[in-house]
Amino acid sequence: MGCETAVGSDDPVRTSAAALLAWMPAASALAQGAVPGGCAEPALEHVGEPGCFMAAELKLPAAPKELYWHVFDFRNEGQARTEAERQTWAAVTHSHGRIWLHVLADGELRIESGRKLARAGPLRLDQGAAYRARFIESIFTPGMRTRTHSHPGPEAFYVVSGTQCMETPTRRARVEAGHTFVVDGGVHVQAAPRGRRNVGVVLYPEGQPFMTVVTDWTPSDYCRR
Repeated sequence: MGCETAVGSDDPVRTSAAALLAWMPAASALAQGAVPGGCAEPALEHVGEPGCFMAAELKLPAAPKELYWHVFDFRNEGQARTEAERQTWAAVTHSHGRIWLHVLADGELRIESGRKLARAGPLRLDQGAAYRARFIESIFTPGMRTRTHSHPGPEAFYVVSGTQCMETPTRRARVEAGHTFVVDGGVHVQAAPRGRRNVGVVLYPEGQPFMTVVTDWTPSDYCRR
């Protein structure tokens, strides 16, 4: 049995993640196919659509042992881009009607011109290896869930609205809006029985597939309720 967790207003901001290549809306015509976007199609071409879309991608040619994902929102895009230029690894995205600054950095990070929403991590990496960081946004309508799958590196997500359900072979959690979650890698499933919106990041080694569908583990009905 997995360890069950409710991540909500009484819990500290934990670690995040949410980006997935294939989604399965329950009891729908898409139940046997991938969720639209596959976390690969450009988010700006699918504004407001259900699915998972790529908002930005960065190259990390020589990754440190671990990083933290810092999430800010801004009222002014120019200020967000100015701050991004000061960072080693950063991206500005437009997601869910807001301007976001995503920064991958060690430890704490203060940026006065933006509102800090979360710090997720540590995201553990193979030191010195080349990685890509894919920033994603997604909308799940009620009942949508991912296929059972894995990424070759850590995933983090921040829930913008609604509740996201997570299950791995050893962990279960319902993550409320304003909170984050991290999956270190390996098999898992995500779902939104009542719907949700999120932003996330997946760090994966250069040259490896972003996502692999897994068939040798079957999740419980925890994320169907």
